[in-house]
Amino acid sequence: MVIKNNIASLYPDGVYVLPNFKDDISQNSTYEVIVLYQYPEDFNANLPSENYLQLTRIVEAVKIPVEKALLLNIHPFVLNNYGFGLANLIRKNSVKAVIGFGVPAHQFGVNFNLTEFSPIKINSIFYLQSCSLDDLMANKIKKQQLWACLKQIFGV
Repeated sequence: MVIKNNIASLYPDGVYVLPNFKDDISQNSTYEVIVLYQYPEDFNANLPSENYLQLTRIVEAVKIPVEKALLLNIHPFVLNNYGFGLANLIRKNSVKAVIGFGVPAHQFGVNFNLTEFSPIKINSIFYLQSCSLDDLMANKIKKQQLWACLKQIFGV
């Protein structure tokens, strides 16, 4: 399927929808979770399989169907040259939460600060900032902190 969203068209291999298909994110959809991550090595590179598997497990653990999770690689090149339209994605979906893995809040395109593992709720949407996926996978304490936040957000 062709992705028509501006961001997606800039780096189509960096936009993922779980589990393994792409969708036209420019149209109204039913994404409940937007997951932002940075894989800075190459904005056209696929997310390493161990990171992809970790994200899949996180989404499944909070009882969100994987097809309702939108994964976006927020690559520095795209941010510096084109920006990022999170508000547009939220407006066109039924988003319950936005989770950033290693993506600073100012790169989300929001005008408020986030502290790592301290979710905030604004206009019925939770925002959560986590460490990077690599840091998360290597640190049991950070995994526990993330899980505590996810339980708070999703009531699992």
